[in-house]
Amino acid sequence: DKVILGVGGISTGKDSYALEKAGADAFLAYTGFVYRHANNPNAGPQFVHKTMEEHLRLRRESQDIY
Repeated sequence: DKVILGVGGISTGKDSYALEKAGADAFLAYTGFVYRHANNPNAGPQFVHKTMEEHLRLRRESQDIY
């Protein structure tokens, strides 16, 4: 099997969830981790925690539990 890596434009859990819904198996979110801007107030150490928290909440709400 091939793995699809979702990259680019990931600043929130909503972004990573959209890539997952489009077929991504994993994500690379470097820019969202490093660069703080208006659409990404969580850049820095809390980025992964906040992003995955939102991603998992969206998954639960849509009942896409794995």
